Amino acid sequence: MSKGLMSTPLRSGVYDMADDGALADRLRHVGWHVGSVDMGDSREAVSTVGAELGFPSYYGRNLDALNDCLSDLERPTALLVHVPTGIDAYGLAMLDVLSESAESVRAVPFALVRVLQSSSP
Repeated sequence: MSKGLMSTPLRSGVYDMADDGALADRLRHVGWHVGSVDMGDSREAVSTVGAELGFPSYYGRNLDALNDCLSDLERPTALLVHVPTGIDAYGLAMLDVLSESAESVRAVPFALVRVLQSSSP
């Protein structure tokens, strides 16, 4: 498993993981607040992230607001992002924002966990 993601101390970063159905529970068990988003519809996904991570009501549901709210996280947070094989340009830009936040130096850990999806049902 990834050091810092599944063990303490919790560490920010970008991780690629397979989801066996229990990944979110395992992350919660080690201390992460966990959200999940499917990037199949990236315009909807930017809104979903706010709900999943408990962003304030004034969250603007755009990439600038996403960046701002990620910098204000108050507890260790892991976001499971289900990435389809055919992601659009807005989705790629959103992944850039999430990756930059996860790779930045921060007091409160933020982990971007990319869950790659196959094209089969």
